Amino acid sequence: MEAALRKPGVVYLYQFPRCTRSPSPSPYCWKVETFLRMAKIDYIVTGSYTMGPKGKLPFIELDGETVADSDFIIEFLIKRFNLTMNDHLDERQKAVAHAMEQMLEENTIMALPHHHARVRHMQDMPYMLETNPGFFFYWMVRLKVGKTLEAVLNAQGLGRHSVAEVATIVGKDLGALSALLGSSHYVMGDTMTSYDAGVFGMMASLYYLIPDSEPRRLMDGKYSNIGDYVKRLRAELYPDWDELLCKG
Repeated sequence: MEAALRKPGVVYLYQFPRCTRSPSPSPYCWKVETFLRMAKIDYIVTGSYTMGPKGKLPFIELDGETVADSDFIIEFLIKRFNLTMNDHLDERQKAVAHAMEQMLEENTIMALPHHHARVRHMQDMPYMLETNPGFFFYWMVRLKVGKTLEAVLNAQGLGRHSVAEVATIVGKDLGALSALLGSSHYVMGDTMTSYDAGVFGMMASLYYLIPDSEPRRLMDGKYSNIGDYVKRLRAELYPDWDELLCKG
């Protein structure tokens, strides 16, 4: 969209196109869109495979400024719109919330590409695309994305473990989140904070994008308070869920 046609004060969010299982196949894109909805900021989504300034998605444009990376986007929006959603937290609470969010984003969420590449062997590729692809395109994308995920998993480290070992690692992370969440409505109590955007983005991705997985079974069973949290925030923030999904 040309700059002259952009609406002032509206966030233009560039992220991967919608998919058939959730509003986004990317937990980091989902994190930013969730924050925009939490903060009630007007935004327009552009589904794109074109990477942003840092070679990644998502990124945003607002009144002539471009910001990339989900953490920096949220920090920018909090300052830009003078948001006070975290002001009631003391420094210790912020430290705990930050540590939990970073654990989920840097470690736990790697169960998503691990499941795609190592458990399902990229058989779920069609749901990550806007429409059901043709046979040739499906296999080309499956091979390319599979190689990329394998490289990411090995570089991060989780890919060097067996499926059983990964399940143990992720189970410990989910246990920590479950203990922190307890019976609270949101991550840090009964008031929504910006940290809920990250936690929801990561946990909802594991819950909805890989439904036949150990993380999903744990969130429906042993750590059911996480599954309840995901479903609760989905109902609160995505009443238009069905309209956002691609029909395949």
